[in-house]
Amino acid sequence: MIRGYALVVMNNQDEIIDRYNLDLVTAPTGNGFQLELSTIATDIEDVITKVVQKKATITMTVHQVINGYTQSSILTNWIQKYSTADVNMFLEYNDTKTIKYCGGKVTSLTKTEKDEYRDLAQDLTFTMTTPFFIKRENTITIQVASVGKQYAFKYPYSYGKNIVENNEIDNPYILEVPVIVTINGAIDNPTIDLLDENGNRYSRVQFDGITISEGEQLVINSAQKKIFKINADGSETDFRPEVSPEFDTYLLAHRGTTTISINTNDSSTGFQLTGSWRQYTL
Repeated sequence: MIRGYALVVMNNQDEIIDRYNLDLVTAPTGNGFQLELSTIATDIEDVITKVVQKKATITMTVHQVINGYTQSSILTNWIQKYSTADVNMFLEYNDTKTIKYCGGKVTSLTKTEKDEYRDLAQDLTFTMTTPFFIKRENTITIQVASVGKQYAFKYPYSYGKNIVENNEIDNPYILEVPVIVTINGAIDNPTIDLLDENGNRYSRVQFDGITISEGEQLVINSAQKKIFKINADGSETDFRPEVSPEFDTYLLAHRGTTTISINTNDSSTGFQLTGSWRQYTL
């Protein structure tokens, strides 16, 4: 198997909803990395104050072998459809070991004549707006069973069973990474915390006076900077204004190990939290 590329589009929950496979690609460049250093110069040495990954341009030659002009038009039309600012386009890179993505846009696609082999070679440029990342999808699950053990008090009483699976985020990247959570109701005043390796909270997103009912979902997409509620009828409501100004707006996991938690004591039938994150990588 050889390495492969594709252009993909993701919705506001970071799910792939369309793709265009680039079946035959040669001469790719820009798959490595370059770091930018901020420094303070001294007489003897420069002191590093900040390290960030430079967002590069990736180039490649796309070969349209069969019906070259037709395939070229199909590719151009696909790119045109998703080139508006509100659409999340990504380049998918499969190096045969790992599948990675980077956000951005196709900013150049040449078109010349077919060669003597009737091959139409098009030089494509993809301008990155994010580093490459691995999609860590639905790896976090926090759930409370509707009924656990029951006890014969004079009023009905039961203890629900908490289900917590892989609620840790291991981030080896040089900077923080965005976390994406989907909360299924019912839950009152959703409060999501990120805890460091010592169990100390360093980030909180809270919604005061809010109930997510059974059949509704609350999505916090920290990668796309979107917060919205999916109503029972499937419609969406912007929930960014509902975030408590006392705390954070989005969930960004620091370098190292982070634990995610939520106020399960305020939840009831149907509640579940599933979490993902973009694992940025050099």
